[in-house]
Amino acid sequence: MEKRFWLCRHQPELAVIELEVHCLDGSVQSDDGRDNPVSTHLIKCIDPCELPDLKTLNTEVQGRRVHLDLELDRGQPISLGSRWLHDEGEGHRVSGKKSLTRTQRHRWRAGDRRHFVKVVAITSGRHGGDAAAHDRTLLEGDLNLPDLRRRHEEAWAELWESRIEVNHPRLQQLLNVAFFHLYGSLRNDGDWSHAPCGLTDNGWDGLVFWDTDTWTLPVLSLFQPGMAQSCARYRHRTLEGALANAEKEGETGARWPWMSGSSGAEQCSHRTFQEERHIVSCVALAQWVYASCSGDLSWFHEDGPGLVILEQCARYWEGRAEENEDGSWSIDRVCGPDEHAGRVRDNFTTNVGAAWTLNTAAQLMKDAGKEVPSSWQVIAKGLRQPWIQDRDIPKQMEQWQHGQTIKQADTVLAFHPWNHDLDEATMARTVDYYREHYPPQAIMMGQAIDGIVDARLGRSEGVEKALQSLLPHLAGPYRVASEHPQNERAPFLTGYGGFLQLMMFGIAGLRWSLQSLEADAHFKPCLPTWLDGLVLHGIHLNGKKVSLRIDGEGARPL
Repeated sequence: MEKRFWLCRHQPELAVIELEVHCLDGSVQSDDGRDNPVSTHLIKCIDPCELPDLKTLNTEVQGRRVHLDLELDRGQPISLGSRWLHDEGEGHRVSGKKSLTRTQRHRWRAGDRRHFVKVVAITSGRHGGDAAAHDRTLLEGDLNLPDLRRRHEEAWAELWESRIEVNHPRLQQLLNVAFFHLYGSLRNDGDWSHAPCGLTDNGWDGLVFWDTDTWTLPVLSLFQPGMAQSCARYRHRTLEGALANAEKEGETGARWPWMSGSSGAEQCSHRTFQEERHIVSCVALAQWVYASCSGDLSWFHEDGPGLVILEQCARYWEGRAEENEDGSWSIDRVCGPDEHAGRVRDNFTTNVGAAWTLNTAAQLMKDAGKEVPSSWQVIAKGLRQPWIQDRDIPKQMEQWQHGQTIKQADTVLAFHPWNHDLDEATMARTVDYYREHYPPQAIMMGQAIDGIVDARLGRSEGVEKALQSLLPHLAGPYRVASEHPQNERAPFLTGYGGFLQLMMFGIAGLRWSLQSLEADAHFKPCLPTWLDGLVLHGIHLNGKKVSLRIDGEGARPL
């Protein structure tokens, strides 16, 4: 028996389940010695019980087609239906109210082969229209299985035109897996983002985190800018919720949630994690990265989504920063990317990101002819950057104590993705110092960022070590990623994003500007000794789609 399940890439509402059964022996001997024909019961079920807060409005059975019309607690209609593309068998029976179960009997002879096919449609009414009617239209159409499969494979083939190719079988497998899970979780030009585990698992309650803005959107911007735009638009669509979050806390601007759903309201009940305010700058940076790669400069025109978002992000930091007696500015009671440190004062990377957001929003608003508060650049220039004087490196936060264990090095994030301008010797001391404070089982993302900084410093041994450190996180025959080597085994898109960023910004050495949207990107590769180069197929830089060969000499067009 073989089973195959696939989501139609060309038709987002449809999925197909195929079951191939081969009968090896067509009879069963009873107690009295007689041979009786083999019969099986095929049970087919449509059951929405895994979806929370659903109310069943209607059930319908029409021949081989069944439907459940449902409603979420917020009044959003959902229609769930299925249709079978094979013979019904004998004595079929349908039962259920909140779910539908159909049982059929099939008789077999030795050598029989049967192909069972079920097409499932799920339609939401979020974009308006009649979800139930659309669902029925999809399943009443000409559902030719070979044609569905052909169009599905053609759509995937188009996506695979943008990829990384290496002459190393094991590394190539990891790259293919990472791209597959990213590409399989999003579509082009919508306004949805993705959860840390995409569509494959309900980890982290299926909600959206800053993981997308920092870890996966930069990769998608390079390889699939339509998908990146969907994630960027999601933040614009949920802006009203972010503004309401700030108002609820007595703050100004947009307070992007740590855990975000369809409305943008904060879904996290943990007060400390809610204070990961660096998210505000991560959202702003993601808008910049998308526009820079895609060449969509209209994103920051007067009423463009990116400019609207950056203005509200800057207004948040304007209200949150506090002036000190010496004229400097501080951001207090925030939780950094290393949430295990709790709420702190002057988290280094939080302040670096806030300064970039204030300066960038000011410049873009001036370019669009909008009035800019004079305080923004004053605050940006005065934000404190705590320092460990005896080691001459940035301090994780004002309360940092030497020897404490960290989840990840917030300070190193200032070098990537924020491109914070420090000399190479200071960067080297910083990354070496903080990697000594990791626990024995460090998370994927921190090690990937360390490797990117090592590459920027030309330390190929550090790049190779970072890449090797990610391998235990990619387990089993399908290379399923996990944040820690020993925890959840679900495709962790955040980790895949970190791995692909290590390939792009570390090994391939891609650098882009955070000062000018139109500045040309450049490459300064740092290859492990065992890798002679890589090919970047169909990447997008400043609105141009190109394919490049990267080796020790640099980058050249194919």
